[in-house]
Amino acid sequence: MKSVVSLGFGIFLMFITVVCAIRYIITMPSKQYKMAYHINDDYIIQKYGILEDDKVELLMNDKIGLMTKNNDNCKFVDRFSKLSNYYIGHFDGTDLKKKRCSGYFYIKKDNTDIQFNVSEEEIKEKFGNVKFNETLDEFINKYGIIN
Repeated sequence: MKSVVSLGFGIFLMFITVVCAIRYIITMPSKQYKMAYHINDDYIIQKYGILEDDKVELLMNDKIGLMTKNNDNCKFVDRFSKLSNYYIGHFDGTDLKKKRCSGYFYIKKDNTDIQFNVSEEEIKEKFGNVKFNETLDEFINKYGIIN
């Protein structure tokens, strides 16, 4: 008799668990995450995933939207700011294979002024004190597009 009661109780608990799981899946909020920000036709800031601490990459495209032959993408942008028509960022320095993917960079919206591997002093000289006040996650979620 005791095993029948425990078997019935186990089946009851399993039924409740399945019902709760199905209810949660049905009512789960569907949030759309913005995953990329198009600086212009040639440059895109893109996240690897939806988590706040996921890495961000600067994708460099050619004029027809295809990847460049020698894979010029720079990984691990850790700071980013928009200042009038300029986008200013900083690579975290872990992509050591490419010299241009270290230090600071800036890109003008219309592609007329682009520099990579810029020092902090050069950024201060050109733009003054730049505030990187938003995390990349906040910036992309605020201004980006849904992929």
